[in-house]
Parts: sequence; C-alpha cells; structure tokens
Amino acid sequence: GRIDNIINIQGKNHILEVESTILKIKDIDECSVISYNHPRKGSILAAFCVPEQNISEWQITELENEIREKIKNNLGDWVNLQEIRFTQVLPKSPSGKVLKDLLKEVALGME
Repeated sequence: GRIDNIINIQGKNHILEVESTILKIKDIDECSVISYNHPRKGSILAAFCVPEQNISEWQITELENEIREKIKNNLGDWVNLQEIRFTQVLPKSPSGKVLKDLLKEVALGME
C-alpha cells in the first residue's frame, strides 16, 4: 500500500521531491518514483519516466545522466536512485492515478 511508497528521512516523505525534481527536466513528460523490495538487492528506489515523443536512443542516455545529476545537485547524496526506466506510458487508474503497485510488479518482473 501507500506506506511502501515513502522515503522517510527525518520524518519527511521524499518521493514527491524526487518526482518533482525529475519533472523539471524539459524532455520528461511524466514520472513516477517507487520504492520496492528486491529479493536479492534489498530496498530499491526506481524512477519510471515518460520522455517526450520522438526522442532518440542516445538522448535517452543523456536524459538518464541529466536525471542523476539533477537529483544529486538538487536533493543531495542521500537519494540513491538505483534504477531509471523509460516507458511510453505510466499505468493509471480510471481516475488518472498512477498505479504504483503495478510499477513494482513490472520492476520485479524485468530482472
């Protein structure tokens, strides 16, 4: 549930800070950040990003580097974003809410 989607540091939830930092990058249309438990690696922080359409493969690599740099510069070293995944769409409920539980299933299934 909801408690799994929290990075709790000094009593504050930082998932929204990570998402909003990534969304400031001009070539990112949507983003959802999740925290999930990997059976071998432990707790993983992952970002699922929807880039602007018509973006090339080398631009994806540049975007990943830009995301990591912006996270480090804006939020500091405490954010260890282990995975950045690019997708064409984020799964959503009929009301438009991102289905983070489904993203966790996708993350675990992509090993």
